[in-house]
Amino acid sequence: MALVFLMGILLPYFNANTMVILQERVEEAYQGRVFSFVSIVTGSAMPLGMLFFGPAADAVSIEWLMIFTGTALILTGIAAYFSKGIRLSHEPLKD
Repeated sequence: MALVFLMGILLPYFNANTMVILQERVEEAYQGRVFSFVSIVTGSAMPLGMLFFGPAADAVSIEWLMIFTGTALILTGIAAYFSKGIRLSHEPLKD
């Protein structure tokens, strides 16, 4: 429960950084489209997760789903950490 609380506290910092990077990197004429797309993707994550994990919870125990999704989250975080594109996203653009 403490981990979920910590994630809830830290999420605004991640979102703020993401929005700043998008504002700096995307041309002004395309920002509305890009932000709309980001909103669609993030907004559809919850219903898609329920669509997939609802039936999966009936077929597999919740413990195994938590282990699987936790492992997938950790591997995604490690891949993001070692991603050169993500690490260098704060660097100024070269004209």
